[in-house]
Amino acid sequence: MEFEGQNTSEYMAKSINTNPVVVRRILSTLRKAGYVTSQPGVGGGITLTISPEAVTMHDVYQLFETNDLFPMHTNEPMQQCPSGGTIQHVLTPVYDEARQAMCNVLKSKTIAQLATESWDYYHEKIEA
Repeated sequence: MEFEGQNTSEYMAKSINTNPVVVRRILSTLRKAGYVTSQPGVGGGITLTISPEAVTMHDVYQLFETNDLFPMHTNEPMQQCPSGGTIQHVLTPVYDEARQAMCNVLKSKTIAQLATESWDYYHEKIEA
């Protein structure tokens, strides 16, 4: 599968059924991190600047991760309560372990692998 060429934010947005502004925000983050470049105007678009084999899903996740995958309640629990007073202490290591497991899976998948899987699945669908 070839990974060459450019796409516009409008085309990408139409492809995933969202507003181009959403795509532009994501692309802005990717551009600042050096993953893509953009060429304005007619014939312009977005181009991947690094090999998709060199980028893992974890790399991309880290660009957008906000540390709220498993947010704790913002109000202080009642410390005298057997459940409220201990729940954060009990849940934190569980959430940390789950987050680490997710990161390990994301580290095992490159953008190239996902693109190939997507391409293959698309062709299976249209041939069925």
